[in-house]
Order: sequence, then C-alpha cells, then structure tokens
Amino acid sequence: MEPLDLARKVVDALEEKKGEDIVLLDLQNLSPITEYFVLCSGSSERTLRGLLNTVTKELKLDGLSKPRLDGNPDEGWLLADFGSVMVHIFS
Repeated sequence: MEPLDLARKVVDALEEKKGEDIVLLDLQNLSPITEYFVLCSGSSERTLRGLLNTVTKELKLDGLSKPRLDGNPDEGWLLADFGSVMVHIFS
C-alpha cells in the first residue's frame, strides 16, 4: 500500500471512531524517519485505547503487521509507528 493511501486509511478509521482534531501532515521532504504524520486527540484514556485499536485492526485487515508502539494512555498520549506513517494520539 502506498504511504498516502495508508495515511488516508488511518484518518478514515480515526474519523469513524470519533477521533477529534485529526490532522494529516505530509513530511515527505522534511523528515528522514517518516513520510506522513497523523495527529488526533481523544477525550479519555479509554478513547485513546479505542482509537489505537481501531487503527491497528483496520490496517491488519490490509495485511500490515502490528506497529511499534510508545506512550501510555494514562499519561495522555500514544504513538503508533507504521514506518511510512506515524500516528500520534493525544488526550
């Protein structure tokens, strides 16, 4: 899957699960570590977990492996690294 298609799929999954303030940043010529960055916020720890689970499940259906994860919903943030796309979810 092309990186932009992957990023759009992430955005669609976040919108479906009621993610807030979703932003898709194109970093292709700006960052050596990723091509796209998706930012999103949620209103609670449970929402953060739900948003991440939805994105992970949706991309798994397309044959993508689990992302590298960092952060903790208890601390108000999660980061999922899919290689060409990074997803950062804040409370």
